Amino acid sequence: DPDAIFDPGPDLGIEPRAASDTAWLFYTSGTTGRPKGVMLSHGNLMAMAHCYFIDVDTVEPGDCTLYAAPMSHGAGLYSLMFTLRGARHVVPVSGGFDAGEIAELTTQVRPHVAVITTIAPAHIENLGSMEAIADAKAEIFAGLEPGGTAVIPADSEHYDRLKLAAERAGAKVVSFGRARFADVRLLDAIPSANGGSLVTCEFPEGRLCYTVAEPGDHWVINSLAVMASVRAAGGDMAAAGLALAEMGGLKGRGARHGIDVPGGKALLIDESYNANPASMRATLAQLGQTPSGRRIAVLTGAGMSTDSGIPDYRGAGAPVRTPMTYSQFLADEPYRKRYWAGSHLGWERFAQARPNSGHETLAQLEADG
Repeated sequence: DPDAIFDPGPDLGIEPRAASDTAWLFYTSGTTGRPKGVMLSHGNLMAMAHCYFIDVDTVEPGDCTLYAAPMSHGAGLYSLMFTLRGARHVVPVSGGFDAGEIAELTTQVRPHVAVITTIAPAHIENLGSMEAIADAKAEIFAGLEPGGTAVIPADSEHYDRLKLAAERAGAKVVSFGRARFADVRLLDAIPSANGGSLVTCEFPEGRLCYTVAEPGDHWVINSLAVMASVRAAGGDMAAAGLALAEMGGLKGRGARHGIDVPGGKALLIDESYNANPASMRATLAQLGQTPSGRRIAVLTGAGMSTDSGIPDYRGAGAPVRTPMTYSQFLADEPYRKRYWAGSHLGWERFAQARPNSGHETLAQLEADG
């Protein structure tokens, strides 16, 4: 009975928790098509929150976070930092990553520069085709301030589609890439001594040489998007080049660690954040270009937790599920009761789960650097 769960009953007070106690069953967003659950402890979440303040950004009481993605996934993690600082939270009434949603949200933000880096098949199950994904991303141009700039990839097969959408929105178009017509065009990119790339790009006002600290062609192309955006905003492109030279690998997106192993040393490349097809192709291509006597790719995900008794969300044998939308949760009390009832009823099984050998191996790799 869901209603019984909301009976306040006796005041049980605050229950002390150890850092190793499980706090969150975290499901991936489904870019691989098979989301899985991961156990996060209280210690995990506290360490992540404090590292955010050190490595990413500060949060002040007057700041505000807008939840444009599901709170059950990445966006929800940001709530911890903003809660710790007593900041504000804005949860729009939203049904998911559907056509028309970006257009509605961008009118609230009103950007001066809007950037589309690429069109890839992530979340194609929601929109149905690559063309529909391009159209959905192009909705961001609808909210541009008058005279705003749309920065788009010149090398994309959907370039003409994106350009037309930007022009219909009254935006100035700035393109980037290898194409000869690109406004910020790649002339050359060669490996640098520190493992990154030495990049030369051309734009109407001249040329610029700079270093990208991270290796890989995808980082080179992303750097062109940065340069195009800085140029559109009237910023200092040379200063942007210096910043790119100092930007090391991000955790989960290319961070590199030297670790001691029996018989010598190994280089651990952390690309654990995303697993959509485009990201995996870029990651494996860069691994193949990394000098080494032996290369090992560890391909895993939240599915490794199934051996600990945490069921697949959409795996073989899993029941058919209909995810609850923001609008249902916010507007309908029975939906909220169902949400919290499900969490309560599933906790007993969840609390019995223990790390398996896969978790322990990856934890040891992380502890080693």
